[in-house]
Amino acid sequence: MSDAVAISPVPVDVIRDRSGGYRAHVTTHAIRRYAERTGLWGCDLAETYDDVSDKEILAVFRSCEIPVRAIRARLAYFGGVVIRCGGIGATVDGVGLVVVNGTVRTVLPRRGHDR
Repeated sequence: MSDAVAISPVPVDVIRDRSGGYRAHVTTHAIRRYAERTGLWGCDLAETYDDVSDKEILAVFRSCEIPVRAIRARLAYFGGVVIRCGGIGATVDGVGLVVVNGTVRTVLPRRGHDR
């Protein structure tokens, strides 16, 4: 079963939908970095699985009950806002989304952390 989302719902913490219905494609790498950098996936575990591919790590996330679909949907929504506004990135949940050609490619660490 694929984690692809045709159109993700507006996150419940969004007060005003500014996406205009746009959604970004989200890479598995972005999902991995979001989980690591927001603390959903502990730093100790992240280092243990450093050599595991991004695709394989999603199976590990699912087995640990990390909400892969919800992360993808959240990044797709906020990436869509970036696309609609003509930007290249945004700060969401304290981390930076990098959007290139309509795709959330990666998630940068919180300022002053993991650098």
